Amino acid sequence: MSLLAGVRKALALLSVLSGIALSLVVVGASPAGASSESYDFLSRVNASRQAHGLRSLTMRSDLVSVAYNWTQHMAANNSLEHNPRLTSQVKNWQSVGENVGVGPTVKDIEDAFMNSAHHRENILDPGYTEVGIATVRDSRGQLWVTQDFRQPMHTSTASTPRTTTTTTTTAPRHRASAPRTVVHAPASARSSLASRLAQISRTGSAQGAGDPVAKALKYVSTMAALTG
Repeated sequence: MSLLAGVRKALALLSVLSGIALSLVVVGASPAGASSESYDFLSRVNASRQAHGLRSLTMRSDLVSVAYNWTQHMAANNSLEHNPRLTSQVKNWQSVGENVGVGPTVKDIEDAFMNSAHHRENILDPGYTEVGIATVRDSRGQLWVTQDFRQPMHTSTASTPRTTTTTTTTAPRHRASAPRTVVHAPASARSSLASRLAQISRTGSAQGAGDPVAKALKYVSTMAALTG
């Protein structure tokens, strides 16, 4: 084999190996659970933020994992709802929010988000710097999505921890092609507490002896008996 032929063969082999290495890097850089539709959502979210002078959000694998597990749950149960364990499953946050939706396409759902004040607030919140977006297609072809937003603890604009959650569902109108949007008011810590207190009043018990709400109620009851 001539020297020139040997050099050409070595360069060809190097090119193949470089292509394999590049493929591995691209695959490894995509968080598990993040589909092409997830990145379509991300592109639309960041386009909206940039149009309002806000920095783009960075996709984080830990948030994608939380979002993906919840999206699978919603699709499997055909139920649009918020993740009640969001604040415990997401780590290192000073503020966290969630948008969930279902509809025929990424565009339909994202347009519905942007046309809803509460969803729009999550997308355009200047405090958020990170997001996890995960999608699942069910057996009927409907697209389910969860968008989990985070402002990490280490950012310089620390504030009181807050949670915002909003829900959107898009579905075809009856005998029409245009999508219909239904928006549920965002959940808050106060409404969540009120819901738990209502549940306790109905059942007569909380979630166990270690439940802080149960402890607080027991304390109030004891003090009322002592001062009554």
